[in-house]
Amino acid sequence: MIYNDPDTDDTQSMVKKYQEKYPNIRYHRNEVRIGMMPSMLNAISMCVGKYVWLFSDDDMMSDIAIKTIMDVAKQQNP
Repeated sequence: MIYNDPDTDDTQSMVKKYQEKYPNIRYHRNEVRIGMMPSMLNAISMCVGKYVWLFSDDDMMSDIAIKTIMDVAKQQNP
């Protein structure tokens, strides 16, 4: 789920390119800017699945992040 609180960059066209390769990517763009916390709550409400992992546009994921999180989730079953 990619949730866009409107900005001036070209997020929408970049997401479309990834959606062609990964059709399971969902995208939502607000009509008007509502701010970080309301956007996060809206994004969470649109997610499907067992877990949600929030990232902002300036967050970077390490190379082993997904494997580490999956290992912990399997062990802990939070």
